[in-house]
Amino acid sequence: MKKVGPVCLLAAFAVFLGVAFTVFCRNTDDPFITYRYAKNLVRGYGPVFNAGERVEGFTSPLHMLVSALLLLVVGQSHVLFAAKLFGIGCSLVAIGLVYSMISQLLRSRLFSVAAALLLASNPWMVLSSVNGLETAMTGMLVAIAARLQISQKAGHYSRGLPVVAFLICAARPEGFLLAVVMLVYAVWWTEPISRRKAFRA
Repeated sequence: MKKVGPVCLLAAFAVFLGVAFTVFCRNTDDPFITYRYAKNLVRGYGPVFNAGERVEGFTSPLHMLVSALLLLVVGQSHVLFAAKLFGIGCSLVAIGLVYSMISQLLRSRLFSVAAALLLASNPWMVLSSVNGLETAMTGMLVAIAARLQISQKAGHYSRGLPVVAFLICAARPEGFLLAVVMLVYAVWWTEPISRRKAFRA
């Protein structure tokens, strides 16, 4: 019976990958704007659309940096394909984290499997994973932050949470609001002694 949970999680992964395969070739123009900035960054011109013009036109600095890394690894001709694979990987991590969180919170294999399957079969979840943008990465970071919040014991502060909160802010402009809420709650949740230790660290 202990193997039922992991098997069901793998089934959720399979559902997600199956749906993702059907829409993998759908493309939009938006990611190529970020790739242009990333290409100029790699070439040494800085994060600009045109060399010499200091104009910001991307909404996700973290996505631009990830795109620059992908350009260095796979080259310009394969960057979209690599970004799609990266997005799929981020979504798989998010699905696994949701399964884990529901298992811990509700102690129910049924609900944890249902949550993973619902997320894996959500068409918007799948589409955002293969659009080459920062959506899937941001979703994964939010899931990681939520997992850290749930996993921290009462009275103890998770030192990894500020790092994830910073990455969420770098991933999306509105991530700042979520990061503030998470950090305020985390500080409120800790005991005074642990709180002082966290700020000194």
